[in-house]
Amino acid sequence: MHALPVLSLLLSPDLDSGAADADVETVLNALESSIELRDVAAVVEPGDGTSLQIDYDIPLGHVVMVARIGEDGAGVARLTLDRRVLVEQEFVGGEVVAESTAFGELTGEEAHLLAASVYQVWDHDVVLAVLPGEERFLCEVAAGLSGLAIAAGVIAGCEWGTAGLGTPACVGLGTQVGAQTGAVVHKKCGGAQN
Repeated sequence: MHALPVLSLLLSPDLDSGAADADVETVLNALESSIELRDVAAVVEPGDGTSLQIDYDIPLGHVVMVARIGEDGAGVARLTLDRRVLVEQEFVGGEVVAESTAFGELTGEEAHLLAASVYQVWDHDVVLAVLPGEERFLCEVAAGLSGLAIAAGVIAGCEWGTAGLGTPACVGLGTQVGAQTGAVVHKKCGGAQN
């Protein structure tokens, strides 16, 4: 299933609350459609804080998710595609103080592919195997970065595929999907630690 047909079919001006919930479910199902993830690698480096890096290739290029958070809770988490920063979160005292996304140059199909890859990479054994059991904060960072990236991808795909619909509906859909997928990533991460 492709992102554009899904997004354009699910978003109509007369959506009711029940339909909106069904639309979120449809997008979540689309994110689970199998995509090609190649050369998945993951590393967690304990030390003066926490460092996580996940690398993989998709047909669009090389994706890197990286988080480096010091013992004081200050640091940064980023998602890049071929070295272009598409999602960034800054942390101070363990709290997110700034977020940014840059999906504007991606087509709707590309945004969907990247968002689906972020969602699906957490099912790879190589990723789950590196997560240390005592690192709850790492799961929170991973879930936040993943949820933000997926939300941005859904919003970008929605905007590209439904020009007449307008930003509020796309932001609403992206926010709901991002929150739910972030929770799923957190659960997968936490499950890997047990």
